[in-house]
Amino acid sequence: MSSVPTLVGRSRWLVPATLGFSFLANDGEEWFTMVPTLGETLSRLPTGLPHPRWLDDVDQTHARVGIAFMGLPEVARTLARWYQRLGA
Repeated sequence: MSSVPTLVGRSRWLVPATLGFSFLANDGEEWFTMVPTLGETLSRLPTGLPHPRWLDDVDQTHARVGIAFMGLPEVARTLARWYQRLGA
């Protein structure tokens, strides 16, 4: 029978918080730069390499909604750990 690893002590909130802040640091810059640089990035692809045509129509709002939805589970986990840490 295998046991499920659990976080104990300070790690119960530090690990999720660290992952949350890492997400903000790494994907936060894409919040501002993804769409302005997307056309240039796609133009650098080799000529024969196909890409989905919908990428040509991505606007800043779509990018920000996608980035936000990627971060929601991590924010939820972090808040849940903090809530548990408070002993609630």
